[in-house]
Amino acid sequence: MELNGTVSVDGQSGRAHTSSYSPASGGGAGGSLLVVASRLSGTGTLSADGGAGADGYGSDDSNGGSGGRIAIHAYETSRGVSFTGAVRARAGAAYGSWGAQAAAGTVYWCDGRASESEAALEGEANVHRCGVRRLELDNSDRVLTPYFTQLQLPAWRRLVEVDELHLGSGVQLAVPGPPVFDPVAMPLNRTAVVLGNVTGVGSGTSALHALAGTTVSLAGLRPGCDESARTGSGFARARSSGSCP
Repeated sequence: MELNGTVSVDGQSGRAHTSSYSPASGGGAGGSLLVVASRLSGTGTLSADGGAGADGYGSDDSNGGSGGRIAIHAYETSRGVSFTGAVRARAGAAYGSWGAQAAAGTVYWCDGRASESEAALEGEANVHRCGVRRLELDNSDRVLTPYFTQLQLPAWRRLVEVDELHLGSGVQLAVPGPPVFDPVAMPLNRTAVVLGNVTGVGSGTSALHALAGTTVSLAGLRPGCDESARTGSGFARARSSGSCP
């Protein structure tokens, strides 16, 4: 698949106030894009940005919509090789007096193809036989958001591995636990998430939130900076430090 133009499922921008004392409507959330190809090439753009907020009467301005979801499954390694374009799922910009920026969306790359034997060793962590699994959260120049980008998992999924996690500035990622979890009756019914190399300008300022029943291992930081967060019945928040990018 060669892409040199733009494929967009951006949310619509909010509508400004049309009369006195009327608030503005918020921006729409970005949509979803799934690309499956033997190879992705070109210099084009895939976009699932949220729509921008709008001007309301007085201080009744509105927020932008959250970013959408983009997943790219390319059987031949494409990112940065045959495809040098842009892939983005940013939140729409908040307008004026609205202070809480919406959450970023996600861009997922299943780039290249692992052999059947390699994928079999990883089991459910690599059911699509991805060569490299890369997850990107990036709100570009938007301000820090208090909202979480939720990692969506099937109910049966208990093991997730991400080779590369790219974090833009001011984003927050939430990892859900299993549908049913009891730290006493079912302590082993957990969701395990293994994150490899963590990159991006937000690697020292972004936050990772793990809900009850989730074990998160950060395995790709440099020696001395490996961390693991395991939550029981409570809520854990782990933030990478500036000294451990």
